[in-house]
Amino acid sequence: MPPPAKKHEVIFEGTTQDLQKLVIESPVPVLLDVYADWCGPCKQLTPALEQICVNAGGMLRLVKINTDQQRQISSALEVKALPTVFGIRDGKILHMLQGMPRDE
Repeated sequence: MPPPAKKHEVIFEGTTQDLQKLVIESPVPVLLDVYADWCGPCKQLTPALEQICVNAGGMLRLVKINTDQQRQISSALEVKALPTVFGIRDGKILHMLQGMPRDE
């Protein structure tokens, strides 16, 4: 396992302005976390996603999208529920998870 990454190296707040650079052109796979400040399950899921990315030591990046501030992105991605997490590699969506995952 690589040593843990620093938070600021792997966790980003995404906007329409930097989405291309942070997500589409990312050299590593991206977890795209669409959340809202008022969303209870989001408050539980986001710290777990942050920890996964820090522990991955730079092999993975988390880009957080606040749906209330970035409605354009949410509607382009057709987000219907919060939280919604997309797994993206080489600019392509590979996985999508809506709502809170069950413990497995």
